[in-house]
Amino acid sequence: MPPKIKVKPDLTNIASRVEEIMELLSLQNPSIDIQSNLDTIIEQLRQVQYIPYPVSLSTVDVIALDFNAEHVLLGRKPGQTQYQFPGGFRDPKEINKEAGAREFFEEAGEKLGLLDTQKFSYIRSLFIDDRRYMNSCHKITTDIVAVHLFASEMDNVSAGDDLEEVRWFNIKELNDKKDDIIRDIHLPIFEILLKHYSIN
Repeated sequence: MPPKIKVKPDLTNIASRVEEIMELLSLQNPSIDIQSNLDTIIEQLRQVQYIPYPVSLSTVDVIALDFNAEHVLLGRKPGQTQYQFPGGFRDPKEINKEAGAREFFEEAGEKLGLLDTQKFSYIRSLFIDDRRYMNSCHKITTDIVAVHLFASEMDNVSAGDDLEEVRWFNIKELNDKKDDIIRDIHLPIFEILLKHYSIN
């Protein structure tokens, strides 16, 4: 039997992968020594609490309207042509109104400042069929909250965070071409808006 040939491992690739894992775990100050970096990663992973069953990830989506519920604010992400409702993941200790106020501030309300949570009202929760979690046991449930803005507030919305543009739409006109304008996973939120405010 011929002797086994031992091949020297590609440490350059290992080093780059270790650095990538450290970045994903938000670990600072990587060492030149790979072993030290691996020890740091293992220690960090030991502190992660394992969840042995599927969880519902919690988000919030904001329906921002004028006081007559004739116009709705939608945002567009960079590189996309369709629009969506401002929103995002809830922080662990936030209730839906707090998350709605924070997400609206980050994505559209920097010029307005952080709005009082009392301005926000809870409408209902909804399962979101997000493609990012299609092959995951974890799924997303969003809390839909609404906020009504004065005309002066409406004039001062501006795109922020991960939105490139925010725009007011006439709801009845939007309803006629919603499939072209609104992202498919946000269409159910628009349908809830129409039903909640009895808009035909």
